[in-house]
Amino acid sequence: MATRKSESQQTSDAAAMMAPFQDTMTSMQSQVARMMTGNAELARRWMDGWSRVMTELMDFSGRRLQDNLDTLERAARCNDPGEALRMQMSGLESTVRVYADEAGRIYDLCSKTGQECMDAFDDNGDAAGTKPSPSRHAAE
Repeated sequence: MATRKSESQQTSDAAAMMAPFQDTMTSMQSQVARMMTGNAELARRWMDGWSRVMTELMDFSGRRLQDNLDTLERAARCNDPGEALRMQMSGLESTVRVYADEAGRIYDLCSKTGQECMDAFDDNGDAAGTKPSPSRHAAE
């Protein structure tokens, strides 16, 4: 004759069956929370970096505009064709140098932003190696 389990035994058996599922869900919730924290920090660092780049580009544009206006004023006052040619050559050399310097500054800002974004992943993981990483996500 089959014996019927008591209600407390049935509850205990159900809890034992559910324990692995609950452990998995708790672990997943913890990992999702870490990833969301990492992604929020990543987004913040990305926006901060691009804000710095855009500020630099706006400042550069303002400086270039002022330099161009100054050059036009000098050209308007120039009466000597030889001096005008020297001024034009000097302005061209200066422009090439200034744009090359600006390209270096923009490169440095972009590199810094990229590194800060990569660091967002390193700062929000755990010691068990389950931290989110761009290389792992890119491979999936």
